[in-house]
Amino acid sequence: MVNAPAKDRSRLLLAAATAGSIVESFDWLIYAVLAPYFAHAIFPGDDPVVSLLASYLVFAIGFLIRPIGAVIMGRIIDRQGRKFGLVVSVSIISAGALVIALTPSYDTIGVWAAVIVVFARLFQGLSMSGEQAAVGTYLLETAPRNRRFLFGAVASASSYVGQMLATACLAILLGIYGAEGLESGGWRVGFIVCAVMGLVALWIRGAAPESEIFTEQVKNERPRQLPLLRARTRQAAAIFLMLIPVTMGMYFITAYLAKFLSHAGVATKEQVTGYVPIFTVYLILVILVSGFLADRFGGLRILRIGYVTLAVCTLPVIIGLSTGVVPILPGALLYLTVLGSVTGPFAMVGPQLFPPAVRAVGVGLPSMLSVALFGGTFPLIAEGLTAAGNSGAIPWYIGVGAVLGLVGNILVRKSDLVHDSDTEDESREVRQHSARLRNTVISDRTR
Repeated sequence: MVNAPAKDRSRLLLAAATAGSIVESFDWLIYAVLAPYFAHAIFPGDDPVVSLLASYLVFAIGFLIRPIGAVIMGRIIDRQGRKFGLVVSVSIISAGALVIALTPSYDTIGVWAAVIVVFARLFQGLSMSGEQAAVGTYLLETAPRNRRFLFGAVASASSYVGQMLATACLAILLGIYGAEGLESGGWRVGFIVCAVMGLVALWIRGAAPESEIFTEQVKNERPRQLPLLRARTRQAAAIFLMLIPVTMGMYFITAYLAKFLSHAGVATKEQVTGYVPIFTVYLILVILVSGFLADRFGGLRILRIGYVTLAVCTLPVIIGLSTGVVPILPGALLYLTVLGSVTGPFAMVGPQLFPPAVRAVGVGLPSMLSVALFGGTFPLIAEGLTAAGNSGAIPWYIGVGAVLGLVGNILVRKSDLVHDSDTEDESREVRQHSARLRNTVISDRTR
């Protein structure tokens, strides 16, 4: 029973971190999958294709705003606190979802319907930019040392849980309302569900403790951030490069693999789409295992192995898939194995490259730049290459991204990893030791 409070505290920390990640990914995907059903109601135009493109344009804008959001939210997290950032991010995501759900249609308020939805998505994009940096920073500073990478892996994997829940939500809504019912207003229920999930996450995060690393080392000191960031441009470049193959690979598997193999004549879109749930569950398992291994053998060591393997196998595996030489399921699972092996440890290695005073903005800005430039644009570039008759260049494009990720990993040195009072457990031990010393001194004086 002595360890019960520590276990309860660990569960609370993990729940606070993962709850918001689930809501964020749920919100991001639920917009995309519901767009065909609400486009005509929100965005003006007699042509349904134009309305749908407008809704997807708003989706893309959310990616473009992420680097700006990384700076804004990163500074908030580094100045006001990790818990404060976690609460703010999930609050904005939940509020934005509720605004979209309650926005009157174009027939009711005209162009203002589109304006409201655009601004709601912009604010959500700003908030989501800080979510991952806030979670990584918070867990690095609060998780037990021997399970830090596993906690980070669980937080990373939770985003895919959110995507699965969004897909399940769409299936349930279609079962209840049908396609016509969704177009007639049933789509709003999906965003209401997101808002309710956000409130639950907000309640959980409200009960979580603040990082003692922030309280003791950052809150009252408030050092100048710009000099600290300038001194770590190499580390920022490493994060930017390391995320390129991760974000490209994830969008390739989840958003474009069906089209890619269909264009290649290897399989139909329906066949590949049927594998997506298997891919997602498998990726979650790989991320969790990689986090466990990182705690045992070292995060940077697991990343080194992962990025070398990724650089070597990406091109031949994808070319093998496109030519039919490599079967779809084992080929995709092999690629996901390597991709997941770097995704898990990265969640904790990234924040370690910066001191506490600039940890959130230091990780967030290069991460979001990489996601915006290479993740958000991947389907567009891939489709453009295919339309130009150059679909054979897609594997090479992804392969170059894998090599850039390896370059980024090489830029990281073991000495770059910041070792502050790594966890609140350690901080508490330091305080208890100091208290014992003070009590000893006082006792000696009174004798």
